[in-house]
Amino acid sequence: RGLAKILTPTWTDKFFEVRTSMLLTNPVTQLRNISGNVQALGARVLEVGTSPLMDTILSVGGKARSRAVWVGELPAEARGMWRGIGLGAKAAGAELQKIITGAVPISSRIEEAGVRQQAIGGVTGRIIRIPFNLLSATDEFFKAILREGALDSRAYRIAKSEGLAGAELVKRHAGLLKELPPDLVKAANLIAKEFTFQSDLASPLTKGINLARRHPVVRFVVPFFKTPVDIAKWIANRAPLTSLVTPRNLKGLMAGGAEQSEAAARIFIAHAFGAVGVT
Repeated sequence: RGLAKILTPTWTDKFFEVRTSMLLTNPVTQLRNISGNVQALGARVLEVGTSPLMDTILSVGGKARSRAVWVGELPAEARGMWRGIGLGAKAAGAELQKIITGAVPISSRIEEAGVRQQAIGGVTGRIIRIPFNLLSATDEFFKAILREGALDSRAYRIAKSEGLAGAELVKRHAGLLKELPPDLVKAANLIAKEFTFQSDLASPLTKGINLARRHPVVRFVVPFFKTPVDIAKWIANRAPLTSLVTPRNLKGLMAGGAEQSEAAARIFIAHAFGAVGVT
């Protein structure tokens, strides 16, 4: 009886499911989500293309370090993204099919909103959850593209860092994509989450605030917290001036290697676009 009570949705659960659905029903909200993902995808391509230039500059001089990022990563990223379009379409289709089957959408943003999904049953519940399905479909589509692109470019980086070239490089690259080592998959998933604004909260403060949102009153006042924080961090790492002082970029610049080149690329792109905007 106690377990049944816990599993039975409350009126509060139903209220927040309806409220969150209403917040996401506005077409502008869905279009902003798509637009944000498209812009982040473009930023990812720019960063992958600029990082080798930064790496070349940073690897010359009196205290030269070895190369860590290569030009070949960009075409590898493009190939992976092209492959990811098909995989993303399948993933998005699977999410949209849940409108009919009634299965729970997997988007972490719905979970973040504190929604107990399927609090409202039947056809009414499925209709109410359509905005959840649309949001989840969009997220899964772009995550697949970003993940496949990162897998391909990072696999190329690993193969190239081993000093391989020509046919040996191609063979090793293909082998890594077939084997999918855990570290490679983990790195690709982190990139996919970062560029769809779904990174895990890191600081104790943000974790604490998100935990406080379990209280209904706090959840009502702050329906979404993690996604806005992720967007703010993403922008700060790539905006003029702020990109110079964010913890992530400063850490990357101090780390050396690929992290240094990638941080330098984010800063360079931010100020290049900022200069164009000023002029």
